[in-house]
Amino acid sequence: MQYVSFKAADGTETWGVSIDGTVYDLGPTGKNLAANTRDAIEKGIFGTQLDLSGAPTIAEAEIDFLPSVTNPGKIICIGVNYLAHQEESGKTGQTAPTVFTRFADSQMGHLAPAVKPTSTTKFDYEGEMALVISKEAFHVEKEDAWDHIAGYACYNDFSVRDWQKAASQWIPGKN
Repeated sequence: MQYVSFKAADGTETWGVSIDGTVYDLGPTGKNLAANTRDAIEKGIFGTQLDLSGAPTIAEAEIDFLPSVTNPGKIICIGVNYLAHQEESGKTGQTAPTVFTRFADSQMGHLAPAVKPTSTTKFDYEGEMALVISKEAFHVEKEDAWDHIAGYACYNDFSVRDWQKAASQWIPGKN
């Protein structure tokens, strides 16, 4: 079972679960358990045993995917976070992570086209892993970390490298 955010046939943003290519609509156009994935997390129903009976279904091949969490409170990214990338970018020996933000409206759903801005010749991409944090976390002990994670997802990170490298802040090249 995978959680998905998608557009319903009428264009409404909704969410549900996908099992073996069938999507069960659990959002406002379906069973209406929660408005979206963030609401499902906040209500404590995300990650629980869900009753799918009565939920409208649609073939996964027929939906337009949205970002996993369409309205996150914040998106915090860690850059240059593995040795091969540190060596590739000349940033070896870092003692603190490179942190940057991504804006919610710069996210894209699964299978959505990445649009290269016409003003760049250095459009790049990386496959990333996103962790969806389910509750407030500060100085969390390693053994308690999974208690704060609602889920994880593949995350496409597209970058405009010439904008990113034009200043010390990465935000323009990442958003």
